[in-house]
Amino acid sequence: MSHVKRIKDHVALALDVEFLSADDPSGLLMLDAESDLEGVAARTDIARLDNFVAETISSHERYDTAMDKNVAIDLHKCLALSRRQAADRRLWAWLCCIKYPEFVAYRWKPRVAGEHEGLRSPARFIGDNVRNTFARLWWAAELTVVNGTDYSLTEELLALDRFQDGYEAMFGRAFCQYPDALRAFIQTAGQKPQKVIRETSKEFCYLMTTLVLETMTSEQLSEVLADISEKV
Repeated sequence: MSHVKRIKDHVALALDVEFLSADDPSGLLMLDAESDLEGVAARTDIARLDNFVAETISSHERYDTAMDKNVAIDLHKCLALSRRQAADRRLWAWLCCIKYPEFVAYRWKPRVAGEHEGLRSPARFIGDNVRNTFARLWWAAELTVVNGTDYSLTEELLALDRFQDGYEAMFGRAFCQYPDALRAFIQTAGQKPQKVIRETSKEFCYLMTTLVLETMTSEQLSEVLADISEKV
């Protein structure tokens, strides 16, 4: 039986104030294991992932962004999901709300002002693949691993000061399917300000309608991206 589960479709994905404000919301989302959850057929090593999550919490200060780098590659290795499975928001909601909610609360600060002051963003628990705490890390590795074993490009992405900005800019773009284009984008635009990263990504996508990425070298792609980011 799979150790990975998903929250069934009939269950509303909604989190209350108590859950979103708790430093450790473990056990606060009360779901029935039989009627509300179902297994996902995937090769997993949850025991190993348990250790990585626990070690990350114990070895980092609360809200330390370095936790992303510590977890992402091991998360990807431990969860051998198909891309179809990994696109399931309810699988990641289970991981964030039921399995490891203490990690999500440890990683993200509550809002400090406004209507939702003192509450963490629900998107970090039940959001899409760009915002969900674990989904974004798994996909960052999935989109950058080469031949299933080479995570050097993943490490470059995770090492960016603006990792989240860079990831959001490239996720869902057509060029994310090409490792050479990803590498050029990470190395050329990855350290730019947030606005430049996003605008460069948009302009690169527009330009792709006139380019054939498969025929371009990494050097050529880097030159194109450098030119775009300078103009932006």
